[in-house]
Amino acid sequence: MNACIYARKSTAQETKHVEEKSVTRQGEESRVYAETHGWPVVDVYVDDGVSGAVPMEQRPGGRALLAAVESTPRPFDVVIMAADDRLARDQWEAAATLSRFYRAGVALHYYQERRAVDLGHATGRFMESARGFGSELYREALTRHMVDALKRKARQGHVHGGAVFGYTNVRVDGHVERVINADEAAVLRRIFTRYAEGKGLRGIAKELNAERLPAPRPSKGGPAGWSSLTVRDMIKRPLYTGRVVSRWGAETIQVERPALRIIDAALWQAVQQRRQQTAAIYLRSTGGRLWGKPASTVEAKYLLSGMALCPCGSGLTVRSRSHGRRRAFFYQCRAALEKGTVCDNRMALPLTLTDGVVLNYLEGVLLHPDVVSEAVRRLVQPDPTPEAPEQRRARLHRELAQVEKELANYSEAIAAGGAPLDTVVSAMKLRERRRAELQDGLARLDREVTAPPLDLAALRPTITALLADWRGLAAKHVQASRQLLRKLLATRLTFSPDPEAGPGVIRFRGEGTLAPILGMLEIQCLPTLVAPTGFEPVFQP
Repeated sequence: MNACIYARKSTAQETKHVEEKSVTRQGEESRVYAETHGWPVVDVYVDDGVSGAVPMEQRPGGRALLAAVESTPRPFDVVIMAADDRLARDQWEAAATLSRFYRAGVALHYYQERRAVDLGHATGRFMESARGFGSELYREALTRHMVDALKRKARQGHVHGGAVFGYTNVRVDGHVERVINADEAAVLRRIFTRYAEGKGLRGIAKELNAERLPAPRPSKGGPAGWSSLTVRDMIKRPLYTGRVVSRWGAETIQVERPALRIIDAALWQAVQQRRQQTAAIYLRSTGGRLWGKPASTVEAKYLLSGMALCPCGSGLTVRSRSHGRRRAFFYQCRAALEKGTVCDNRMALPLTLTDGVVLNYLEGVLLHPDVVSEAVRRLVQPDPTPEAPEQRRARLHRELAQVEKELANYSEAIAAGGAPLDTVVSAMKLRERRRAELQDGLARLDREVTAPPLDLAALRPTITALLADWRGLAAKHVQASRQLLRKLLATRLTFSPDPEAGPGVIRFRGEGTLAPILGMLEIQCLPTLVAPTGFEPVFQP
């Protein structure tokens, strides 16, 4: 019998030598256990720095292990790991993974307990469920203790997270405090000053990159250096005024630490005032959705123009390439095409095929036979408890008046500058959406009074035929399709390479407005580009 080893640790332990790491020790002990049973070890799967609450399919090592377990032929017959908490700290995830092992005929051994997992009868399955419950209970208790400890640090104004640009973390008397970093503080003052003077976020980022000034440490998968997103994050952080603010769900902890002040009150107020003015312009021009520039009088020619983003935050623009007499069009990151940028994303997405993938996905979700059938059924089926038109009209007017009052209050809060801007804007977006719904409801009531009654049952074949031809119409009428996408998408679609899924894999994400029918979008596509002489780009699902 051949064996494999699985090792996992929640924290990566990057500061420790390889031989001192927990995953290394787990591997060594697993090999000793295999030798005592006479099993040769043919493979090792490791997840270093991955929480036990993460499903196996979302762990690199766990995903590879499951693929090997269910492969044919299977390279091993036994999986060895330290204990059940290495498998999962979620009892449902643990049960699902154990079930896959059992169905594949793979034995699982825990070397710390010197035992094999027995799933061949009800008692054994119950015992594994009980152990999974204990692991999850321990994780929840540990999380509560950790949150309490972090809140205690937050109330004392001590560091309870990672490093923040502009400060250096210094350990003092058993805790960590922030000390102003002079070089980084100078960069921050320049950012605030330039923004208050009217310079845009992207322009500030270009200036900083051109002079190679210190920049924040890049986030996982993000570019190194300054970008419009990192500049935006800097000007929103109240810590630079000496206010340490942390949020724990509905609870907010705020501590004044004047020694940490980098930006004076006047400059901070000027920057926030300009941000509020910009937000107000976007709010008026895009119907309450803060994800686009004010509408232009000229409609774009391409489906995803202004609706697609690169992970760096820049929009995707359309570029063409010539191959002899043929010309092909691609979506590319606007920032990556400019000099002095920090974005190194060179992906080129074939325009026609990218548009087709997006439209095909929306068609598959919205025009699924079950969705269409249910929508027509609800149109035809009368309301079992109809509300009298005049009662409904009075109720809508009352709700509309209340929403208008709340919007006025939020506008006064923005002008006063006392409440957090992000919270106020988010609340205003919800009220703006509700106001539009109420106004549409009143308009429908007015139409119902003047319009003759419709035979909705007779309209069923017509509705079905129109929906069946939607994809063809969408491909031919780009401007109409763009109007449809604006109503379906709550956020712009972000296209990003996914190296973990394979070379050349592109994943796009977004958020729809028709949850749960069209909520979070996450689609993976693989654009395969052939040599320019035989250009035939295709998407493979």
